[in-house]
Amino acid sequence: MAPELYTGNYNELVDIYAFGMCMLEMVTCEYPYSECQGMGHIFKNVSQDKKPAALYKVKDVEVRSFIEDCLAPVAERLSASELLKSPFLQKDESISVPPISVSLVEIENVTRDDEHSDSFVFRKGEFLLKGNMEFTNPVHLWLRFPDPYGGFKTAEFPLDEAKDTGLSVAMEMAEQFELPQGSIEIITELIGAFLLVLIRYWRSCVAMP
Repeated sequence: MAPELYTGNYNELVDIYAFGMCMLEMVTCEYPYSECQGMGHIFKNVSQDKKPAALYKVKDVEVRSFIEDCLAPVAERLSASELLKSPFLQKDESISVPPISVSLVEIENVTRDDEHSDSFVFRKGEFLLKGNMEFTNPVHLWLRFPDPYGGFKTAEFPLDEAKDTGLSVAMEMAEQFELPQGSIEIITELIGAFLLVLIRYWRSCVAMP
């Protein structure tokens, strides 16, 4: 979690921090702060702005620089619109790739919904999130999740990119449906994965300024 979450004074930039951690896990295939001995050790490192040891294993200068921008202190952290201008996210004409190609560590399945060509399904364990690649705000998402009584529930909800964060939505759902604490992290990761695909989809359809 971003350092400012521990103070209770945070905004949408916590999602940028979470995105950076997700990228770090993707490129190193290890959990950030896995070197720490327990949650207390992690809290101490995060609150003191000590970066995960995994960051220093990233050899690609451009990738590491982008992740560092995401993990910067909140006063220096770039917004989503600023990050979109990063050279790391610009299209490389010399490489031929499909419009959407995503591999996310710990997100077990990212598939296109055959019934709705502009919908994608994300799965982690027993959690399943479906979202539409729409040029609208809010974006509408659908989540299936295990309930505390051994069954499954579904919820459809809007994600307002101007006001909501993946974490805030996950915390609200956990409170509303009495989900265990571990569900918050899973739902946040799924929403983050959806937003990553959404950004790449929009960039493939619209020329960014």
